[in-house]
Amino acid sequence: MNNQQMQGIKLAFLTALISGVSNFLNKKIIVSGIDPVILTIAKNGLVGLALLGFSFFLLKDLKNYSLKNWSKLILIAVVGGCIPFILYFKGLALTSATVGSFIHKTMFIWVAILAVIFLKEKMNKFQLVGLAVLFLGLLPIVKFSSFSIGRGELMMFVAVAFWSTEVILIKKFVQEIDYRIMAVFRMVLGTFFIAFFSLATGGISGIFKLTLFDWSKIVLVGSLLFGYTYTWYRSLSLAPANVATSILTLALPITIMLSSVNSIKLPNINDLTSVIFTAAGVLLFIKSFSQKPWKQPAPN
Repeated sequence: MNNQQMQGIKLAFLTALISGVSNFLNKKIIVSGIDPVILTIAKNGLVGLALLGFSFFLLKDLKNYSLKNWSKLILIAVVGGCIPFILYFKGLALTSATVGSFIHKTMFIWVAILAVIFLKEKMNKFQLVGLAVLFLGLLPIVKFSSFSIGRGELMMFVAVAFWSTEVILIKKFVQEIDYRIMAVFRMVLGTFFIAFFSLATGGISGIFKLTLFDWSKIVLVGSLLFGYTYTWYRSLSLAPANVATSILTLALPITIMLSSVNSIKLPNINDLTSVIFTAAGVLLFIKSFSQKPWKQPAPN
């Protein structure tokens, strides 16, 4: 494992921390009455502008991009920055933050499968055991007695399918396109598509009804989304997809712990069991990565 790959793993841990906090706060904001699509347009738009300014010096290279690379950027915007955001936050409005975080963190399973098929990433015994341990780590903190697959949950599962596909696309495209350019298009063009959807469905006027207090909350979660997008794309440019997404699973225990603190109660045995199993699963993935050299997939 070289220094760049280690940096990718560290960034994945930071992404997991940001994701855990963000999922908790997004649910709180939606419950406070802000429409999920309007919330997505506002915060994603702010993040897009921030990323645009942050990566402005790279934009001069766009004039040299081929039609194929432009199509890749549009695909990233649709698959990663538009459709899943609408589905996920509409779904989150219909279920709990815990269930939402659980569904989002199953992404490591789908990415592991897709990475084997499309990226030719190998699954050794440590990773296979790690997958099982991670999945076991997700189970104790979800109250399956009250868990049902309704409209909200289905919307979120479809969103995770899109985000899992996005991970594979990033890994395939990053050799030819800078990860920061992909992040910019994900958020800027993705927000444009979401805004067009909202305009077509007659909901865009809600953005003009946001109060100053609403905007302060949006800026807060937008700041977290900026950190999430940047660290996640950078992590994926350096580390294997299945390792990065396994580390992202740690966000679920973080969301649960924050929910416990918010409810002024101590974490229960299920929460603690989940933390232990999730940490063990992540360690197995990192161990497998450290024992076997890894190379970026060839660009398409």
